[in-house]
Amino acid sequence: MCGIVATFNSNILNHKEISECKNMLKTLEKRGPDATNFTLHDHLFLGHTRLSIIDTRVISNQPFSDYEENLSILFNGEIYNYEFLKEDLLKKGYKFKTTSDTEVVLNLYKEYSTKAFGLLRGMFSILFFDKLKNEILIVRDSVGIKPLYYYFNKKKLLVSSQVKTLIIADIEKEIDFESKIDFYLMGYIVEPKTIFKNIKSLKSGSYMKFKLNKNDSIELLENKKFDILLNEKNIDLSKAIEESIGYHLVSDVEVGLFLS
Repeated sequence: MCGIVATFNSNILNHKEISECKNMLKTLEKRGPDATNFTLHDHLFLGHTRLSIIDTRVISNQPFSDYEENLSILFNGEIYNYEFLKEDLLKKGYKFKTTSDTEVVLNLYKEYSTKAFGLLRGMFSILFFDKLKNEILIVRDSVGIKPLYYYFNKKKLLVSSQVKTLIIADIEKEIDFESKIDFYLMGYIVEPKTIFKNIKSLKSGSYMKFKLNKNDSIELLENKKFDILLNEKNIDLSKAIEESIGYHLVSDVEVGLFLS
């Protein structure tokens, strides 16, 4: 697993806020012990900790940007059909500087926008930053395997793979009484709620898009579910299981198997 943290501010980040972001990033190091990196823009901090599985080279570390450096990505997860998706993009003229699934996801989003999410077979939580449009988009896989949490008001957007990363920030930390009841009754908290009132979980199979406006306010543009695109109507279960296992074995490091 990897770790994602981002701060999108209505005002230019000051020294104190940047230091706060770096401290938030440190809490994610156990999620990604192989590399820790961040990039800064005037209003934005993008941080990532990496557990290297596919293309373990430094060039595949994140935050990762396209050739023009207009679109950046923070990615946690694994896309099992990325090689198939890459073939389609190569035919369309896309060039690649890595062999990672991260770059495939980035270019797939450039080509198909939000329709790309329905093409992905795998587990993922992703953040995209469009430098030209001053927009952030966050998305989570349809089953909700990979977590993604956010805090949002019109002045600030915080995103992270962990709730306890967000509570380091200077934000409200009021306990949600309804969430406590959920936990006592069911043993878990129903998404998008968390134990804190102002911190939410991104719903499984959905995406949210935010924009920094010229008046220095952050606006929520979209909050939608995405459609999963299935090509086969009649699925052979035995074949599907065999194919799924084959996809899960794709890795540039050793793979372990266990029965659950």
